[in-house]
Amino acid sequence: MGLLLSSVIAILITRYLYLALLIPFLLIYLLRNYKSNKTKYLIVTFLFVFFFIYSGVRYDFLNSSNTGSGLVYNKTTTEFGARYYIRNSLLNKTLLYSEDDSIEEGDIVKYKGEVSDFFENTMPLLFNEKIYYNSIGINNKIKKCELNYVRDSFFKPLFNLKSQFRNEYEKSLNENAYYLSSGAILRKTEDNIIYDKMEFAGLSHILSTSGLHVAIIYGFLFFIIGLIIPSLKPRVFISLLIIWIYGFMLVFPPSLLRALIMITILEISRIYFPNISNKKALLIAFELSLFINPYYIFNISFILSYLCMFGIIFIRPHIRNSLKNRGNYIVEYFALNISIILATFPVVIYFFNRYNIFSIIWNFIFIPIFSIYINISFLFLLISKISILNNIVSVILNIMANGIDYMLTITSFNFSRIVFPSPNIFAIIIYYFAIYIYLNRTFLANRLYREIRRLMPILVGFTIMFVVFNRDYDFVQFLDVGQGDAALIHVDHKNYLIDSGGDLSRPGFVGKNILEPYLIKNGFRNIEAGFITHFDYDHYGGFTEVSDDINIKFLVSDHMPTEIEEDINLDEFIKKVIQMNRKNIEIGGKYKLVDMVYEKSSDFENNASLVLKLVKDDINIALFSGDIESEAEDKLLESDLNSFILKVSHHGSKTSSTEEFLKRVSPKYAIISVGRNNRYGHPNDVVLKRIENICEVYRTDKDGLVTFDLENYKIYSYLNKKNYFNYVYILIVLIASFYIVEKVGKRDELYKFFEKN
Repeated sequence: MGLLLSSVIAILITRYLYLALLIPFLLIYLLRNYKSNKTKYLIVTFLFVFFFIYSGVRYDFLNSSNTGSGLVYNKTTTEFGARYYIRNSLLNKTLLYSEDDSIEEGDIVKYKGEVSDFFENTMPLLFNEKIYYNSIGINNKIKKCELNYVRDSFFKPLFNLKSQFRNEYEKSLNENAYYLSSGAILRKTEDNIIYDKMEFAGLSHILSTSGLHVAIIYGFLFFIIGLIIPSLKPRVFISLLIIWIYGFMLVFPPSLLRALIMITILEISRIYFPNISNKKALLIAFELSLFINPYYIFNISFILSYLCMFGIIFIRPHIRNSLKNRGNYIVEYFALNISIILATFPVVIYFFNRYNIFSIIWNFIFIPIFSIYINISFLFLLISKISILNNIVSVILNIMANGIDYMLTITSFNFSRIVFPSPNIFAIIIYYFAIYIYLNRTFLANRLYREIRRLMPILVGFTIMFVVFNRDYDFVQFLDVGQGDAALIHVDHKNYLIDSGGDLSRPGFVGKNILEPYLIKNGFRNIEAGFITHFDYDHYGGFTEVSDDINIKFLVSDHMPTEIEEDINLDEFIKKVIQMNRKNIEIGGKYKLVDMVYEKSSDFENNASLVLKLVKDDINIALFSGDIESEAEDKLLESDLNSFILKVSHHGSKTSSTEEFLKRVSPKYAIISVGRNNRYGHPNDVVLKRIENICEVYRTDKDGLVTFDLENYKIYSYLNKKNYFNYVYILIVLIASFYIVEKVGKRDELYKFFEKN
């Protein structure tokens, strides 16, 4: 408990805040309980302090240097060169980017380059590069590296063996079998077509747990070695040695590490400590994993892996006991699948946002077939040099892989899956609290009145927080889509999107990785209308890139493009765009969008931009000016431009935002939608100073998502607000967890288990 709490606090909350909370908490807690059990509370204190220091040494106090040396333990080739993963020391790992792709896994290298920061998400629930790489143990990123080969490492033969295995799969198997075998056995999941289909089919937990295939491989090894060495101890230790070497070869991904630790504990206990149960092994694996890397608590694979095991160990017995014909294979297997689904459901929804309605069926069918396939794939590596057996086994794998691919393709129909927004932290807590109540229903029923009194404050608190953080209010958001424009208007429970961003150098990136995930995760996937201010790709591109999971009823523009400079076929897209034919568009009981009509250029898209004004009860809220330049701004000077918010024209370019135009708008806030370190030099320094002299400025490259609350007329940015939210909900979770353990859990079986161990 001390390990988990101190890891969470030390990571998510600043060091000084951690100490401010830790010292009073420990003093009060120890003074109240020290006499009753000195040893226990000294251990708790030690764990808090130790893991505070350890997590600091592990990350915060490691100096990032642009030079160093280390072992290349993983390599990925890109179109620009190669991405190398370096282990510098026992604690420190580094990510390198280099044009030199001649270095191989297992080499010792020296490097020199430019230190680069990991990107953090600038909008809620999107991918956080820093947390992701920290969760796999990487502290530093260096670009434009110069690499110098030093020597082969001691482990070079092992990495060569891994490469040989991959080559054997590629040489002997068809495409489907290669992707499936290299993904399952060698953890090659990047750009893996089969694995993408598995995720679509609701089998993402199979990809994340790793325990499934490690257990299968261990069982296979144990059987094969048993044919030669029947004695139990040698069989166990030889099998464990091989799978740990296998784990080292794959660089111990978090979920695989969990499986290796659990298998090792359970197998050794079979010989020496027969009283160690699956529950104890799971707890030990959890604590050891967090000791190795506290940031594992943010790793998707780690989370799903432990939730799957939680479902199998804690929930499955209850499901099985409630079913008839216990002991029947089908009933037992059904209970297993249901327990895994129940344990992982909210987390799968939180991260992936899609759930296949046939996932129970696919689990039921797929896992046994996948288990057999893994055994045969592993066998293939052992007999790959025997020509006749190689041919026979490769044919079997090819047939099975084609069959698996066909089964997965059946699930590719959109009707078979449901798209969900990401639940917030309080909804997830309430879900698992309900699981807790279910698992302890007998205990709670026997002490109903007393336990309801104890649980009621928690339920009320979570319910209030759930309502507060799910409050639906009217707002305008300026999305961080890089060097482009996108603004979301949410009024009267309906959504409207003005522009959608787009990066022509990376077609598809903004739509698939920023716009669509943000809209889905935050519950805005139904768009009443999308407005295209003009046909530059950084304004309309996202509309062409999102999938059918984003339901846009109408795309609206006040003109059609006469010529598109970009090498993109817009014929099909243009057919979906309707001409704007009304000056005022009612978008709610109190709101309307007003088309600011002016004489538009026929040969320059920027000065043909659709300019819209959001009006609430005849109050001008926001002016969306597209990419208009000074020529168009002059034509608008006689219009009613005064607005609370100005979306600055053309990303703050020097050709826009004249002093006279700014004075006519007279905004309180100005929003500049602009990409970080963009090659255009936006926003222009002179223009930026001109705007700052008139109003408060927000920039999406520095402030991330900018939200204006239309109910209380307050504005805030995500990057400045999100840390406070983290502090609040982490503290609430910790307090609630402590309350549950101390006041409720101490009398149930789970607490007794912790006490004994």
